[in-house]
Amino acid sequence: MRKERIGILVFVVGMLMVRSVGAQVRAIGLGEAFVGVADDASAVRWNPAGIPLLQRNEYAFSHSSDLFGIGLASSSVAVVAPIGDKHAVGFDFLRRGFDDGELSYKRYMATLSYGYRRGMVSLGVGGKYVYMDTGLDGHSLGKASGFGLDVGALFSPTSRLRLGVKVHDVTGTSVRYDTEVSEEIMPMGVVGGVSFEPLEGWILGVDVAVGAAMMFLV
Repeated sequence: MRKERIGILVFVVGMLMVRSVGAQVRAIGLGEAFVGVADDASAVRWNPAGIPLLQRNEYAFSHSSDLFGIGLASSSVAVVAPIGDKHAVGFDFLRRGFDDGELSYKRYMATLSYGYRRGMVSLGVGGKYVYMDTGLDGHSLGKASGFGLDVGALFSPTSRLRLGVKVHDVTGTSVRYDTEVSEEIMPMGVVGGVSFEPLEGWILGVDVAVGAAMMFLV
């Protein structure tokens, strides 16, 4: 029975973590259609091509002790620092986990991104480290870690229009358990995004992924 519960827990929590990989509040609040926006510190993970467009240091923080109403805790911090007018670096750390006193599951993901812009085009790349651990009664049942890579681009023909694309997990992000078994947890995918600001403070946007579309109006 415990093995069944552990399997269900890892599957459900793992799917939720992958589904909402971008944990910052604004990006989630905008329907997760952020690849074509990427205009704050959330861009470190949503689309690293957005970070060189920021003109000052940017910070973002979020925390929830009961994400999705299932007791899943989530904390995230992101920071972006411009280097001159054309370069920027960013760092993002995401921690998510579940612990009911008997079963536990946690995943950490640290992302380091770099972006460069030239004229109307900006490019970005982000390397990430993932760590996972499943526990029972305070004892670890298996730890795993691995690396992944994201790349992105943004084209801004006007100050109100942006076209973006992100290729996440370029080679597929896999983790290796302490039993030497490897597993791909995040397959490669491509997301395209468009954002348009018809009026000051209003943004229309859409992100299109394989088999899915996300839109928002702010």
